[in-house]
Amino acid sequence: MVRTAGDPEPLVPAVRQRVAMLDRSLAIESLRPLAQSLAATLERRRFGTLLLTLFAGLAMTLAGVGVYGLLSYWVSAREESIAIRVALGAPRGAILRWVGGQALALAAAGAALGAAASWAASRWAESLVFGVSPRSPSTMAMAVLAVIGIAILAALVPARRAARLNPVQRLRRLGQ
Repeated sequence: MVRTAGDPEPLVPAVRQRVAMLDRSLAIESLRPLAQSLAATLERRRFGTLLLTLFAGLAMTLAGVGVYGLLSYWVSAREESIAIRVALGAPRGAILRWVGGQALALAAAGAALGAAASWAASRWAESLVFGVSPRSPSTMAMAVLAVIGIAILAALVPARRAARLNPVQRLRRLGQ
């Protein structure tokens, strides 16, 4: 190792010559800055981290789309029930809370299953993350909060659609 004050490239020939003067049998495999050597050793870990991040983002997107689809179907299957509730005087807030409760139930079930699966797979994940314990309570709590946050965002559209449902139009269609 050679410490330099500036760019080490101009010193490469001098270093090779000095090593040759000390011992001609020593072969210099490569001369490069320490930052490049460290980057080369961390390249595989960075790639793994990038893939892990991309797959996690894809999983969260799929979870959001799944919750949205399920709640959208749930609302459309219960339009008659929602219309009857609104016609009988249920406030829009109560309808929003009802649909939101279904979203939270889905999110809680997903978070519980996900936490159990991640706990079981934590030995495998330990080699992928650096400086964070996969069984860390704060990491688990942040993951659960992320799942619940995504479920709430995914539930906004179906919940608003349910709250805006016109009971007269829906009940007329039911009678036809």
